[in-house]
Amino acid sequence: MRIPTSQRKVAVVFGLALAGFAAAIGSAWHSNELLRGTENAADAQSSLFLLVAAGFFGLVLLSALSWAVGRQARARSSAAESLRNQLSFTAAITDSLGEGVYALDREGRLTLLNRAGQEMLGWTEEELLGKAMHEAVHFQRADGTRNAVGQCPLLGVLRTGQKFHGEDDVFTRRDGTIFPV
Repeated sequence: MRIPTSQRKVAVVFGLALAGFAAAIGSAWHSNELLRGTENAADAQSSLFLLVAAGFFGLVLLSALSWAVGRQARARSSAAESLRNQLSFTAAITDSLGEGVYALDREGRLTLLNRAGQEMLGWTEEELLGKAMHEAVHFQRADGTRNAVGQCPLLGVLRTGQKFHGEDDVFTRRDGTIFPV
């Protein structure tokens, strides 16, 4: 099992803090031994107490940080699992349809193309993912004239949110032939 980068960083910081804490205690202890029997022994013991308290506080803070990062990683993992489940569900529905279905993002780039759509267009989903669908399949009219992006009624749906119903619209297959949609 691979440990996520964020958790590795927390473990490294925690380890370094623990090593620093141990070094500080050792240094304070050594100072205390050197000063034992002198008039500064009370100061040395006070310094030792402060170092131990600061180290303990640092460990508490690092523990809280570690807990928070772990919680965030678990939440992110849960969200990713939910997204995978939703995508599987969507794919199961769209793949069972006999009609070609595709989905676009707000910029008109392909995000989903079902099997029937792949068969109709002659493209695979992988070939078109992230590409502008207008330029791939909707760039011309039935008479072969150019269908400008700014005048495309399908992309107009993305801009306005209003439904579109057309009688004479066509798509162009990968091989260049057109078919009515």
